[in-house]
Amino acid sequence: MPEPRQPEDAQFVESGSFRVDRARAIEKLSAFRSPGMGPVLFWTRLAAAAGAQSVRLTSRCREIELRFDGLPLPARALRDPFSALFDQECRSTAQERFFALGIVHAWRPALAGLTVCSGRGGDRLRLDSPALGQETVSLADDGDGATVIRLSLKGEDPGFWLHPIPARSLACRPLSQLWAPCPVERFEGDRLVGRVARGPAKPGELAFDEDGVVGHLSIPDDPSGRARVDVYHYGVLVGTEVFRRVSPPIVGKVDDRGLSLSADSTSIVRNERLARLERGLHRRAHELALKVAREQVDALPQAAALMRSKTPLHELWVRRIERGAAMEVEALEARLVDDLPLPRWGVPMPWPTREERSFVLREACTTLWLRDVCQAAAGGPWSSVAPELRAAPIYLSRSMEPLSWEDLNKGALALTESSFESERCRILRRSSEGG
Repeated sequence: MPEPRQPEDAQFVESGSFRVDRARAIEKLSAFRSPGMGPVLFWTRLAAAAGAQSVRLTSRCREIELRFDGLPLPARALRDPFSALFDQECRSTAQERFFALGIVHAWRPALAGLTVCSGRGGDRLRLDSPALGQETVSLADDGDGATVIRLSLKGEDPGFWLHPIPARSLACRPLSQLWAPCPVERFEGDRLVGRVARGPAKPGELAFDEDGVVGHLSIPDDPSGRARVDVYHYGVLVGTEVFRRVSPPIVGKVDDRGLSLSADSTSIVRNERLARLERGLHRRAHELALKVAREQVDALPQAAALMRSKTPLHELWVRRIERGAAMEVEALEARLVDDLPLPRWGVPMPWPTREERSFVLREACTTLWLRDVCQAAAGGPWSSVAPELRAAPIYLSRSMEPLSWEDLNKGALALTESSFESERCRILRRSSEGG
């Protein structure tokens, strides 16, 4: 992993100790502190770097505890935690740097002290710190081998959990600043209040894990926008990037351990590694397009069958297609459902479930996105367009039969959704009259 960028005035202190002007070294630690970043996030990165299979964050009365398995902290990290931040010879590990940054960010006014236990058997050590720079280390009683970090608090302070970017600003749902390799569980006492875990790819999504880069991409609600991806480093959000060279547009999450970060770990250094990530996402966006095109062969006929049986679904489809690049699907559904035609008293008319409405709306988003993909692909020689794109159904005929771009090029008659307004009105009128 490339070394994080250091402040120009950072002074190297002898590796393994602060014997050389310890007070000055402690003072310089403020250069690594970000006021909007809490220690819990750095220690979550520490757990990811340790290869943890589970992370548990627990809040109790005037105490925060973080517990994870995986590789224990090196003994030198406990005996001299801050040397990793001044290591110009790049001998410290990612674990050591995240551990040190967590301690630096933990010392807020509400902190009374912290303890850390890590190691196995007779090598298990305990670090106690009543103040920044006053750490002592002793042998710990043998536990279960997990690394345990406890913060003792003078009072409540949400700053221990802070992230400079609010979750609502993220591009991809679910909205979370954590996306660790293993599940992260949040407890209040013994009560589970939250769990964040990476999930498998669903239809319309692509998951990948290659060369230290893990990603989960999906189709955007706005098919005409740019690629917006939430970028993570060891399972913790760094920021949302707009990748202008990634096409077709996508949204998603990606975790790249090879990225270089600023000294305070709150922003990405724009170097060749970030450019490499953008090239990789461009390739993955094409993979997503082919995967979605194959899925569309079954998905669009299923949506068309639902629209034939339940007229309000057809209404939703038409309005979403006509709006093109509109609002988020959930907001669109909330706005449109109130306007759907209701049956007259005594006239039987099946009403679509929420799941059916969501499926049809998302299928409309998928269809719009695939149309743009096909149009872009057809800009070159037609023979170079992938067979999956040529065969993907992306239009509906007057009788709502799915038609592909290849069908259109063969001369099949197809009308866009806006063109069969009269047919739609006829269906609605027949339903309201009981015909």
